[in-house]
Amino acid sequence: MAFPKNVQVNALASCKRHCCLCEKYCKTNIELHHIIPKSKNGEDTIENCIPLCFDCHADVGSYNPKHPKGKNYSIEELKSRRDKFYEKIKNMPIGLSFLSVEDCIKLNEFKNDIAHIVEYIIYIDFSAEPFDLNLKSYLDDILCKWGKITNRMDNINLENIKFNILANIYKLNSYLTPKYFHSTPSKTLIFNNHPSENLQELQKETYSLRVSLDELLNKLYEYK
Repeated sequence: MAFPKNVQVNALASCKRHCCLCEKYCKTNIELHHIIPKSKNGEDTIENCIPLCFDCHADVGSYNPKHPKGKNYSIEELKSRRDKFYEKIKNMPIGLSFLSVEDCIKLNEFKNDIAHIVEYIIYIDFSAEPFDLNLKSYLDDILCKWGKITNRMDNINLENIKFNILANIYKLNSYLTPKYFHSTPSKTLIFNNHPSENLQELQKETYSLRVSLDELLNKLYEYK
């Protein structure tokens, strides 16, 4: 059963349609979660309500205590996170991305480090075109620098975008080996002349990585 209209209005106004966990601005893509489930006599009250984006709602609701994996959100944690977020956003404009000064500095540095190389990756068909001999070295440097704990960002949504960009770069980097490529006289790399099933694998995997990186780069640049 849904929350009463007055509870819905109160909760959505209090969070300004942001997720209380990842702090993403959701617009209409937001749901109101019962902190104590209805099946456990949770009430339809503002105290028992937390606004969440679709992804966070799925994470909170999908935990299976009979087969635990990871650590579930507790009732106390959800309430504390919600109340602190309500207070944090009270005087903030709607739709504002909550970035600390430190995160702003890291964001701009991360963009400077990865934008050019990721755009290069997006437009290269690795299974058919020669590419920069130094690409692996560039990617190694990015992974080494931005994989450090000291370069983590406080904004959860932004950190997730950064993490997923690095995960895709890491996966692509695993293909940049002599198993798949060799150097050319023009100082580029090109795919080895392997059987067609290997070519199809590389085409599929690198295309998927390029599409994912394109989407993630667009999300990254939503943060100014």
